[in-house]
Amino acid sequence: MSNTDITELLTDAAAALKAIKDTENADRESRRAAFESYNDILLLIGRHAINSYEGRTALLTGLIAELAEFNKTIKKENPIAAQVDELVGIADKAVDIFKSEKKALASE
Repeated sequence: MSNTDITELLTDAAAALKAIKDTENADRESRRAAFESYNDILLLIGRHAINSYEGRTALLTGLIAELAEFNKTIKKENPIAAQVDELVGIADKAVDIFKSEKKALASE
């Protein structure tokens, strides 16, 4: 997986969280959780170099954790369920990439 692919995945997650944060359909708690996760993902991007396997796996681990934490705050009957489904898809991609990165690191 390339650095660009991982950066794109993080950017997609940040954009989806920002959309939830900015929507009027979300309840206050969902918007707060989206805001916190959005900020955390931006900090992840800024803190970690992704030129190494270790940097990429750290980013992916952080992304997975942030999205999992945000998803815990959402109920499926929530009016932002479609946006949450998008985040679940991003998290699933992150898990797949993480597994590939760990496998590549182990074979070095």
